[in-house]
Amino acid sequence: MSEAEIEGAYVVAVIDSVAEVSPVLESRAREILADEGIESPDAESTYDADALAAAVDAMVESAGETTVARAGEKMVAKNEQITAATDFESGFETMREQQRAVHRNFDVDRVGQYRAERLDDREYRVAAYGGHSYPEALTRGVTEGIVEQTESPAMVSFDDAELAADETHAFVVSW
Repeated sequence: MSEAEIEGAYVVAVIDSVAEVSPVLESRAREILADEGIESPDAESTYDADALAAAVDAMVESAGETTVARAGEKMVAKNEQITAATDFESGFETMREQQRAVHRNFDVDRVGQYRAERLDDREYRVAAYGGHSYPEALTRGVTEGIVEQTESPAMVSFDDAELAADETHAFVVSW
C-alpha cells in the first residue's frame, strides 16, 4: 500500500491558523514542518501525512496544547462547508468527510477517523480511532470550533472519556 499523503491546502490551513493564533509561532511552525520534510508548503502539492502529524505533535510540545487547540478552532472558523452546517452533527459529519477527502491513499487503519456519539441534546462523546496520529489538542480545538460555528453556545466544556480498544483519544464535549 502507498503511503498516506495529505493535500497541501490542509497544511497551508494549519500554518494560517497557527499564524492567526500567534504570529510568533508561525515561523516556528514553518521550522517544525521543515524539520519533518515539509518545506515551503504549497496548496497544490501533497505531503506525507505522518510528517504532518509529527509536526503538529511538535507544535504542541513547542507552543502548548491551548495554542494548537485554538489553531484548530480557527481552521474550522475559516471552513465554509462546516460553517454552513446548521447543527453539530452535520458540521461534524462534514469534518469527517473532509478528513477522508484531504488524504490520498486514505485508510482508517493508517490515517484514522473521528466519531461522535450523542449522549444528550448538547452533549457528545467524540473519539479519534484507527491510525489517527494527530494530537488530542487539535481534535479538541476542531470539535470546539464546530460547536461554536454550528450551535453558538455561551460556553463549551470538555471532560475526559474512557477509551475503547480502537481509539487514540476520546472526550465528552458539552455546551
